[in-house]
Amino acid sequence: QQIFVFDTIKKLGYEPILNYPEMSFSLDVALFIDDFKIDIEYDGWYWHQNVQKDTIRNKILIENGWNIIRIHSGEKFPSNEDILISINNVINNNKKLQIITLDDWKTQTN
Repeated sequence: QQIFVFDTIKKLGYEPILNYPEMSFSLDVALFIDDFKIDIEYDGWYWHQNVQKDTIRNKILIENGWNIIRIHSGEKFPSNEDILISINNVINNNKKLQIITLDDWKTQTN
């Protein structure tokens, strides 16, 4: 999924970096636009059931100058427009954290 997101961002005309190392983290997709550092994470529900862990990670990255776009999904992908809107929200509004939630995201396991 992260490769799909990487390829989509590339097709939108940006120069993303896959698996970017930052502190003790590996960012799914990093994007540097002007003075903005953007971490784009694809969160499959199974691997991201621990909300507290993601919240702590977000806080640390934001404190270190990152803006974060999280894609919450099971297996689906956001539209190019959803990704572009989120990137523009960072650039135009300096939005620190955005979540794109797709309809196959589960908030809890069965």
